[in-house]
Amino acid sequence: MGQLIIHHLNAYNFYTTIADGAVFEDALTLEQVKDYIEEQYGQQGLRNLPDRLQRAKEKGTSSLIDESISDTLRCNRAGENEEHLTDDEFIKQFLTIL
Repeated sequence: MGQLIIHHLNAYNFYTTIADGAVFEDALTLEQVKDYIEEQYGQQGLRNLPDRLQRAKEKGTSSLIDESISDTLRCNRAGENEEHLTDDEFIKQFLTIL
């Protein structure tokens, strides 16, 4: 799948390495993640979801390569004018449910 699931304190988002940023402007709940996966990838996506969610919950990212959310976010261009955001800035903006 082209998008990684990222997670922080029960908030989720998807990270795209194509744009090096979050897919959604606001964090998602687990139910919203499931709905999005089903809509985008169908039943096959839902079958793969438990393993992806487990990794995201354990280390902050569903990446098979990255060891932490920091690894996934290290090259983000999610700030204004594609500027790099620190992990804390990224989490506050894209992985916090208000």
